Amino acid sequence: MKTLAFVFAMVLAPFLLIGQNEKSDELEMQLEGGLAIFQSVYEVGGDKETLFSNAKQWLFETYNSGKSVLQMSDKEQGVIIGDGMTNELYFGSKKAEAGNFKYGIKLEFKPGRYRITIDNIQYKYSRLALLGEGADYGANYPDNWPSWPRIDKEYNKRQWDSMKRQALREFNAIAADLYKYLAEKPEADEDW
Repeated sequence: MKTLAFVFAMVLAPFLLIGQNEKSDELEMQLEGGLAIFQSVYEVGGDKETLFSNAKQWLFETYNSGKSVLQMSDKEQGVIIGDGMTNELYFGSKKAEAGNFKYGIKLEFKPGRYRITIDNIQYKYSRLALLGEGADYGANYPDNWPSWPRIDKEYNKRQWDSMKRQALREFNAIAADLYKYLAEKPEADEDW
């Protein structure tokens, strides 16, 4: 019995140790005044100015298609603010194009760490005529979506939840990509 417990402990030990060193890849939603906000702080090496410069470069490389517009960049305060838009969202089993979520992204820097905030997440334009825009990500169901007796509100609710999951996967990918970029990006090399 002791041998079995020892073998079991030896098999699980590497997984437990790996889990302790990894950062969480999941952003958690908070509601402030009924509006959704995703915010997380990450520890990375580097001084405030280097993190700021590298993050600004990441922003330009990541949002190169014009999906994001830099709204503010203040190196002294260590703050970058931009606007973004998710990739096309899909609705239903036939994967009808169903618009996007527009969002704000704010990056704040201190020595050895930064904070990412994704907020002001609003549903935008839909090719599906019945789906009105403007609902916040935090809404349980968009107020301006159909709820007539002949419309399957439960089906639409499932699709709204699916669209929110699609956006959340993208937000998590953005946060993970920024973390990877800042963690792996070396200090600026002046000898080129």
